[in-house]
Amino acid sequence: MWDLLTLLLILSPVSPTVPHHASPPMWQSLKRVALLLEVVGPEERWIDDYQSELNYVRRHLRELTSAPALDDCLIFPSSLASREGRCFNLAYQRSLELRRNLFLHHQEELDEALQEAKHLARIWALVDAAGCQSQSWVCRRKALLHLRELLGPEAYYSGTIPPCAPLWRFELISPSFQIVGAETEKK
Repeated sequence: MWDLLTLLLILSPVSPTVPHHASPPMWQSLKRVALLLEVVGPEERWIDDYQSELNYVRRHLRELTSAPALDDCLIFPSSLASREGRCFNLAYQRSLELRRNLFLHHQEELDEALQEAKHLARIWALVDAAGCQSQSWVCRRKALLHLRELLGPEAYYSGTIPPCAPLWRFELISPSFQIVGAETEKK
């Protein structure tokens, strides 16, 4: 019965008048319903103000109406992999910025590569935020929502994300030189 009452309070079109201090069954019901609706996780802290917490759940549930469920995190790289990808992207961006300062005649091309790297960094930051267990569920689901918007539904639901850095900009170095004795000979 408490869960139904709590659900009605959460879904009410107007802000319900509730006490600041509630009974333990009301608190347990709010926590249980918020968990089922994927608004507040089991490890998140609550303040001792029932009215504020109810309003928190109500506000964020409305914000998350079209947000994907947290289970979607399972189709993307782990937090460790996304952090490593972000570190690689950051190092790549730094190298591009240094090259921009050294090779002024290639500045347009390097600016374009830098913009691509920054776009990919945004995507990987969202993957990291969505998969980060220490983030609130609201933040994680908002990250999934933004990720779906950036990738598009087809790529999002197939778990297809672009590389962490614009690999199409990297040059392949082929083993075209062979060391023979003391001389270097081209193949």
